[in-house]
Amino acid sequence: MKIKFLTIICLYPILIFSGIPFVSESQTTGYMYISGGFKSLDLKEINQRLEIYNYPQFSDKFYSISIGDQIIYRRLSLNTEAGSVLVKNSSSDNYSAYISADWLYLKGELGYILFKQKNCHIYPFIGMGGAQINLSIVDHLDSDFNSNLDDPHKMIRFSTRCLVLNVGWGLDYYLKLINIGGEDKGIILGLKAGYNYTPYQMSWTVENINIDHGPKTGFNGPYIELIIGGGEL
Repeated sequence: MKIKFLTIICLYPILIFSGIPFVSESQTTGYMYISGGFKSLDLKEINQRLEIYNYPQFSDKFYSISIGDQIIYRRLSLNTEAGSVLVKNSSSDNYSAYISADWLYLKGELGYILFKQKNCHIYPFIGMGGAQINLSIVDHLDSDFNSNLDDPHKMIRFSTRCLVLNVGWGLDYYLKLINIGGEDKGIILGLKAGYNYTPYQMSWTVENINIDHGPKTGFNGPYIELIIGGGEL
């Protein structure tokens, strides 16, 4: 799977750019947006560890929310994005477990618009970013403020960081609203779908102290996002 994904990454720019001429437009356009959707986290090894110690486990699908901007020059598109997956809670009789993930760094995506009309763009893209994944275990039998001061081991928080690569396709549709200074402005409605892959993961930490033998995890699997923004195509 790893070799297959890296092969796709290497061939992707060649497949995109070979034999496809640039159009003559020189205008640079763009838009800012918010997005929401689903992402997949690889939690197999985490769930195995949680099960061994009788902690609650998680499903691997997470809601996500992001903000970003996209700049378009001729047929090239450059996208930067930051966001997170929504915290997921899982409980047993004695414990609650929480897992969350954030894009620590700007995720960058480079695309090439294969279908370009005034109101619609369709484009493949490749991207890279960094993420932090957090796992918290809480003893919820007595979880008020004073009890945590008395026994701080009632909660522990693990964190790890990873590199994330992605490939996918995007669709943007433009609804013109107004013209300001000769420039059209409107709403962008979009859809992006693709696949995330984590080739590298750093050590797990507790209170910024590295710990050994942590479970493998990362953003691995398909994702889909709905986009709404403002600007122009």
